[in-house]
Amino acid sequence: DAYRTAIARNPLSLNAHRDLNQLLYRLAREDEFLCSYDEAAALYPEFGLLYLAKGNFLFHAERLEEARENFEHAAKLLPDQAMPQDRLGLTLVRLGYLDAAISAHERAIDLEPQNANLWVNFSETLLRTEDAAKGIAFAERAMALAPENQHALAMWGLGLRAIGDAREEWLNDYERFVQVFHL
Repeated sequence: DAYRTAIARNPLSLNAHRDLNQLLYRLAREDEFLCSYDEAAALYPEFGLLYLAKGNFLFHAERLEEARENFEHAAKLLPDQAMPQDRLGLTLVRLGYLDAAISAHERAIDLEPQNANLWVNFSETLLRTEDAAKGIAFAERAMALAPENQHALAMWGLGLRAIGDAREEWLNDYERFVQVFHL
């Protein structure tokens, strides 16, 4: 009720929408889950961040076709923002639209070339399309921008494994890093 009151007072409060829908998801209240976004979008149809936020929930719930629709709508409403394109790329590759996914990531990178997370996500998409060499290069670009980015290191390691590069063994060193402890 408190979240609903907050949203009634400010229908564009993305934090209130996020917190309400996280709670609804945990409570398995499927009939109410994400409805707050639809209600706010009915009042403010040009507020692209609502579609982006809803798309993120749908993506994590693996409702990919619905996520795609929301990310595409957000991208139209937010043409100068990289995030809708990036999320669209991650969704499209999972749906099997490889060329469209790559194009979406390219648009995102064009908008924010210094954003390490965009390079990491593009790397992930390239690894899914089996372009390991380019995926490795983009993970390295992300690591140059953010050396301690764990997602970038993971994508780099996966790419190295895909091409049989010995640096993957050095990076992951299962014998040294994976251990059993009694608690």
